[in-house]
Amino acid sequence: LNIKWQDKISGNVLHERADLPIIHTTLMQFENHWANQVHISYLKDFSMARSRN
Repeated sequence: LNIKWQDKISGNVLHERADLPIIHTTLMQFENHWANQVHISYLKDFSMARSRN
């Protein structure tokens, strides 16, 4: 899960795509959504672990 989309895309490709803000924004929104999902699931697991004790 630590693999980010940046790791799969070379720096040159990112620079070539820099003139396409729509794609960049979509990727950022996707990454933010993914990070939020992971954070929410982590909080759920943490609260469940605390309630067990």
